[in-house]
Amino acid sequence: MQLSHVRKLMKVGDLVTYGKWFTGPPRVGVVLEASLHYPSWFIMWSGVEPEWEDEEELEVVSELEA
Repeated sequence: MQLSHVRKLMKVGDLVTYGKWFTGPPRVGVVLEASLHYPSWFIMWSGVEPEWEDEEELEVVSELEA
């Protein structure tokens, strides 16, 4: 059995965007910090203020390679 959609695990340094639910203009941001108490991430968005986002709202666009 092959999965058609596998969710990538986020980490600091990854490029992210909002999921398909988002109806506003496209956004791309970089993960700057992770919350240790709740699955949320501090995102520096391109062109808008940085903010904390819930994990389920985001999709990984490109992973930071070590």
